[in-house]
Amino acid sequence: MGFSQRCKVLLSEYIQTKASRLVEEQWVFELFRGKGYSIFQVEGDTDIYQVHLSETNTPSCTCLHWVYRHTICSHILACQLYSEPPHPEEPDELEEGLTPKEIERLVTEAADLFNPTTWR
Repeated sequence: MGFSQRCKVLLSEYIQTKASRLVEEQWVFELFRGKGYSIFQVEGDTDIYQVHLSETNTPSCTCLHWVYRHTICSHILACQLYSEPPHPEEPDELEEGLTPKEIERLVTEAADLFNPTTWR
């Protein structure tokens, strides 16, 4: 379960709705991505905010909600939602692998690795 999914239980419906809207309306911009650390710019309803997400530290935002309450704001949640990897919704979007017959053909046509006379 991702960070945003765990937080949804604790966050108000208003924060969840606003975060979803910020992502849908493309107001979240990733400025920097490092190893385990990302910086975002979020254009909120009244100002532009900077959000820092880290795998090891508590996320932070420059909005007043975060500054005064130190609780997850809609901007942090929007960045978490934006960062989650997309998952294919339809099975046909998944990349198909080899069929059993193709695997069998590859194995039978492959050179015997233990017999030097079959090496090319």
